[in-house]
Amino acid sequence: MELTNIFKALSDQNRFKILQMVARQEMCVCDLTEAFRLTQPTISHHLKVLAEAGLITVEKRGKWCFYTLNQQSIRNLHDLLDKVLFHDEVVLHLCDSSCDGLRRNKKGKEV
Repeated sequence: MELTNIFKALSDQNRFKILQMVARQEMCVCDLTEAFRLTQPTISHHLKVLAEAGLITVEKRGKWCFYTLNQQSIRNLHDLLDKVLFHDEVVLHLCDSSCDGLRRNKKGKEV
């Protein structure tokens, strides 16, 4: 799972909204075209970017494609972010200034 591809996919406001909609219900391009003021080819491009990032899955039924949230990918993303943000070894370089008494830890308590 490439984080930069995922963040690039999510950085577009329309793709993020599409992902929110697909997370709640299986959708086809025609459903999404009605919800946005975008053309069908533009919606298809956004869906392709989301699919290539692994965030959604595509199932073809006849001539229609249906899109759903890739829940395993979302769980993997959550776990990866948790690891990268909170468990990887990170060297902190904090300033040595008067703000030290006001600094808060991740639980919001002053340190």
